Amino acid sequence: MDTIVNNQILKRLKQTLCLLLLTTVLACPGDEDCFDLDRITQVADLILLTPEQTEYSQGYTLTLKVDLPATNSYFGDEFSLFEATSTMEAKLTLAFNQLFIDNTLTFVKGRQGEASNWFYLLYNPDNDTYELEVTITLNRADEYSLATLDYIIVKGADDCNRYRIDTNVLWAGDALVEFTVIE
Repeated sequence: MDTIVNNQILKRLKQTLCLLLLTTVLACPGDEDCFDLDRITQVADLILLTPEQTEYSQGYTLTLKVDLPATNSYFGDEFSLFEATSTMEAKLTLAFNQLFIDNTLTFVKGRQGEASNWFYLLYNPDNDTYELEVTITLNRADEYSLATLDYIIVKGADDCNRYRIDTNVLWAGDALVEFTVIE
């Protein structure tokens, strides 16, 4: 009887140890930390919309441009976003889409994202920079008022390997881009 009880206790002990070991292995976060606030920063005025005016004629062309240095110290010590993520593109999400409705976009550098206000900056190894340049032909006469609370995400293959830069469009020192397109 003692042998049977000892075998059952030993069996339960082995099961408990295996369960604890499995829980410990699965609970380890590994090298990535999805809740790492050090990977979110704010850098003012990375987005340029030029030339800056209060009024444009219909058919006028603006340029939207972002040059994000891959090697920078935006997150503290200098390091390379490209080396950290191995990604060839960074995603820009603009808070506005009104500028892209019924206007013509021509991509000089970078590409369109999945939504009208999403864009991809492409990595240029020659100058170690993520680049976007889009010309916008103003076809639609209207009053434009664009809130500019935007961000860039540089994301590696792993969902946790990401860096976010909150930024804005440089425009008269304001977070609101306002202008009129006349016929």
